[in-house]
Amino acid sequence: MAELIDLTLTLGSDRISLVPGLVGVETEPIQTHATHARSNQKLCLATHIGTHVDAPNHFIEGGAAIESAPLTKLMGPAAVVELSDHGRERGISGDTLEDRGRHVRPGDI
Repeated sequence: MAELIDLTLTLGSDRISLVPGLVGVETEPIQTHATHARSNQKLCLATHIGTHVDAPNHFIEGGAAIESAPLTKLMGPAAVVELSDHGRERGISGDTLEDRGRHVRPGDI
């Protein structure tokens, strides 16, 4: 059996880069055990933050929405391209990905 690895980043963690001009993750308590016998929070965030997949309609007017994407497109054989030493202040170029991703095969996620 293949190993399943969840690549999701925790919302609000320092590993998530904010998109300039968009809000980060904001939470606000709206119910507490003391006042409502339960805990509930308001969550505010941009949809383009953290671990996500861009649907075609993000870039193409009239393009397919994410709910039409089959889950099989989001899981399968994967390749890891090591970029932890690259530094956040530099953008990741196509040349960098070409150089460090030589082991990536067609169809890899």
